[in-house]
Amino acid sequence: MQQSQPRRLWSMGTTASAAQQPAPAVPPSDGLQGNGSASSSTEDRNSLSIHSFQTVSIHNKAKSIITNKVAPVVITYNCKEEFQIHDDLLKANYSVGRISETMPEHYLVQGKYFMVRDVYSKLDVLNTTSSFGAPNFRRAKGGYEVYGMGQPSLSGFKQVLQALQNDGHKECMFVCVREEPVVFLRLESDFVPYTPRRKENLHENLHNLEKRLRVESLELAIRKELYDFAQLSGNSYFVYNDIEHFKDEPHSVKIECEEDIHVTEEVYNRPVFLLPSYRYHRLPLPVDGAPLESQFDAFVNFLRENPCLLLLHDASRPPPALLFSCQTGVGRTNLAMILGTLVLYHRKGATEKQTITQNTNDLQKERFQVIQNFINMVPNGGQIVEEVDYAISLCSEMHDIKSAIYESKKKLEGIGEDYQIQGSSTKEYFLRGTLNSLERYFYLIAFNFYLHEQYPLAFALSFSRWMCMHPWIYRLQAGMNLSELTLSGDLITKGTRVLVLDERFSPDVLSTIKEMNIANFRRVPKMAIYGTAQPNAKATGCVLNYLTDAKRKYSNILWVNLREDVVLEGNEQIYTPREQDNLDQHIAVPVPSPEQLEKLEATIASHILTSQKWLEVYLEQRETMKISKTCQNHARNL
Repeated sequence: MQQSQPRRLWSMGTTASAAQQPAPAVPPSDGLQGNGSASSSTEDRNSLSIHSFQTVSIHNKAKSIITNKVAPVVITYNCKEEFQIHDDLLKANYSVGRISETMPEHYLVQGKYFMVRDVYSKLDVLNTTSSFGAPNFRRAKGGYEVYGMGQPSLSGFKQVLQALQNDGHKECMFVCVREEPVVFLRLESDFVPYTPRRKENLHENLHNLEKRLRVESLELAIRKELYDFAQLSGNSYFVYNDIEHFKDEPHSVKIECEEDIHVTEEVYNRPVFLLPSYRYHRLPLPVDGAPLESQFDAFVNFLRENPCLLLLHDASRPPPALLFSCQTGVGRTNLAMILGTLVLYHRKGATEKQTITQNTNDLQKERFQVIQNFINMVPNGGQIVEEVDYAISLCSEMHDIKSAIYESKKKLEGIGEDYQIQGSSTKEYFLRGTLNSLERYFYLIAFNFYLHEQYPLAFALSFSRWMCMHPWIYRLQAGMNLSELTLSGDLITKGTRVLVLDERFSPDVLSTIKEMNIANFRRVPKMAIYGTAQPNAKATGCVLNYLTDAKRKYSNILWVNLREDVVLEGNEQIYTPREQDNLDQHIAVPVPSPEQLEKLEATIASHILTSQKWLEVYLEQRETMKISKTCQNHARNL
């Protein structure tokens, strides 16, 4: 057989040098995992169009992949073989799907997502799209140059910038706080935003994507995919505009070139060429809870880049307009607007502080214990909290963070019998909502504390570095779940929490109950130090008689109770309140002083006695009982 000779390689309009690196084989479904995270590969690996080549078995030998209008060409390592991949093979490696059986099947972005129009008319609560170009466009009260809005189209964004110019703003810093990918598709003379969604919930954006993947990179990968899909489908792709009624869905969008698709940075960075005083930044913020410290650091870096926002600059010159945007302009935009308002408040100086203090008299006075603990630990803590409360009130036209906390807390405390909501128990759902809102509020206060120290120094320290120098803030945050400090007895009488016999979790390992009426009574050898389990009134008297008898003759006794949960005695037995679905977990109430815990116990005991209801308690089995008039709290020290 004649030895095979190297053949001449035809590139059909390209050269073999156009692609020198081998492409590793990665299945297309690995581009974005089911939990919303992306592959840790390079940006090109996020594109299914490239993955489709890589999955072909013959490509394990490929050295170069050369593309052209006719068909892709594969050249093997030994330069002796040449293959062409045609559309049928290319299509086989894409994922397809449909919303329902009555709708057409089409290619899916990242193998699983449908492209849905980002904003529809019902989301524009303030009805500002026609007048200002963006949904829910608004300005913070109090004369602060802080604006917020929902997601505009390209022409809508131009209209927003024109509105700011009409207000006399010569400079503008715009921050997009979205963490989900958004692409803009051509619609007549405009570009309209679309975002990938899961079939299971077409109304919910993709959140909590893998932190290593920048959302800008994912947007570029999606743009490449959409163009590839259109090339295989007659220069068009199916998108969804009406996910409420699905009337005339899906819609076909014309995509003839990649320029028919814009990513977020292309849309928002365009004004830089015409307005030198305009700056665009992307700061992905979480939908729930507080931002990460790294996200606070990024925000501070944006401020550093704009001297007009620092005290080092001439204060008589007006600051730039601060414009923030997310999808609807509500949650994340509201948080960013509060941050911007606090910064501009510090820029205006001390004369404004008196006004803020005077205007906070009508704010809600009830405080969570974690906030009160902060006030107690910082000399000007009350002022710092009042400034945050005032900033929240200035930006509360669409959403009020403090009100959200109390609403979630009220719903949590009003739950009697637990049930399932969104895959978790109702109590867990509203507890998580309460803690997320409280965490966001707490970090706003911490950030304002940071501004008090670092804004006059032009942010000499980053926020994360500054937090490391104030570790007690982390300790306060760790004890944030302090709902028990406002616990009322009706939570027990309504059945939200149940009383559990304390002995159930205190086995008498040392067998001292028979002699001392209390479990695990013992002494440190040769020292006047004793330890015991939680006693009731009878056991307390027995121990005191033992220590003061003729043999031991102790005349002074210091008895310290180390419990950090609520302890009640009823019918000569010790009980503690616990969650009905989690009886084994005690509910800690970390407080700055034992007097506060004693007051809480007394309040609960008084309510239980007043109600005179039969209560559900847990001994070894579920029982009901009526607490007698002996119900009392136990002192922290005796």
